[in-house]
Amino acid sequence: MAVSSLKDNHGDKLVLDSDFFHMRCAAHVLNLVVKDGLSRVKNSIHNIRCAVRYIRSSSARSALFDTCARVVTVHCEDSLCLDVCKRWNSTLLMLNMALKFEKTFKRFNNDHCSFEKELKENVHTKKDWENAKVLAKFLEQFYEATKRMSGSLYVIANLHFHDLVSIAFS
Repeated sequence: MAVSSLKDNHGDKLVLDSDFFHMRCAAHVLNLVVKDGLSRVKNSIHNIRCAVRYIRSSSARSALFDTCARVVTVHCEDSLCLDVCKRWNSTLLMLNMALKFEKTFKRFNNDHCSFEKELKENVHTKKDWENAKVLAKFLEQFYEATKRMSGSLYVIANLHFHDLVSIAFS
């Protein structure tokens, strides 16, 4: 609305007839980049999401999973969380939590072979865990950059360049 008003009232004073006056929010552009990147590893994310959903969908399986966590000595106060597919930051949270329980998932698979029979499709693999580790580290950078770019109580434009360069060279 403000951009339209400026164009209408002062368009003749703007460079190139104000064609390049409107710019997208840097955080929105980062969001689009992340969504595109996630689409390239969607199978690994889907497999881990299915495993988390499988565990969380039954209190009996959750109890067995907790027992496996104690057996492999995973000490974590939090529990598995499922992501919201449309929000990549929730995918980051799901992956981070699932990675804390990676040994537990392996133990659960070995002890409760019905897991693979019941899930039938897309059981997570070693490659899925490798992708999850790389992706979580990658998404963490985007998450921090997005938080900084979304600030409203301080000037942030000068931070964008440094955030984008650090992401590009990592």
